[in-house]
Amino acid sequence: MYIILEFCDWTTLVTVSHVDRAGRNRVRRIIALQIRRVLRNFMDDRHHVSFFAYLHEIRAAVFGSVPWSIMSDTRYFCCRGWVRWPTHMLIATPADMLHPWITVLEKAGYKQIYNRSTYGYIFNIRKWAKRAALFEREDRLQKRSITIFEARFDSILQVILSSLKTSDMTIMTSSRLFSFYPTLMKGNQSLRAQPSVSDAPRAWWHPSVSDYITGRPCGINCPKIWRSTTKLEGVGELAWGGLDNELDVAGNMGSSSVFAKTKIRWRIGNKCRNPFCVNFSL
Repeated sequence: MYIILEFCDWTTLVTVSHVDRAGRNRVRRIIALQIRRVLRNFMDDRHHVSFFAYLHEIRAAVFGSVPWSIMSDTRYFCCRGWVRWPTHMLIATPADMLHPWITVLEKAGYKQIYNRSTYGYIFNIRKWAKRAALFEREDRLQKRSITIFEARFDSILQVILSSLKTSDMTIMTSSRLFSFYPTLMKGNQSLRAQPSVSDAPRAWWHPSVSDYITGRPCGINCPKIWRSTTKLEGVGELAWGGLDNELDVAGNMGSSSVFAKTKIRWRIGNKCRNPFCVNFSL
């Protein structure tokens, strides 16, 4: 059963997790295994528990390519080690919670490269994040890096929703996974936010990035549409329960999430260049 689940797409895993408690626990075990695989690329197994314990304690979150690689349907290529996992991790941490990360990551073998103001970043980011710190760790094969953005306020969502592309608006907390553009993730697509950014080097955890959806209407993914985090409408969410399935025991979705209680509005642009969309404009 576990071998079959390991190669199921994300929609199937979510469906199975809602069938009954046994199905939920099987899916949680598979997801925890995948999370350990990707995390093993950044730190030794003995540091996994303390890493997630600190995420949980301060309500920080990993976002970007790491949770994307866990939720994307292209992840099965990595299930048996056929290709590499991501080598760069993004973390959003609440205000005044950046400094303690130095101790956490130094224990995992990381060295701090810089810790500075976001003044040099684009307005979207520096409006909501006040500092950024880069940590690196080198082994015989490849360099690993972690960038931490410290929010100006208690909520980290504004930092994440100011990302430069929609694929970075995927989140992993200590017990839940979120995708704010699940239909794009299903199609292995990502849209640039404004201002646009150049493409990242091609890799399976870097989806195809474009300025607009082609061949079909945008729907909820339209750059011009203002969306709200209230009740997480249009957001993909799964309670994975923590490494030992000890958190989010009820596994309720939507309004039970801390993120669902926020009232943040966002959009990724002010124009839509998709001729199939009702909001099309040049």
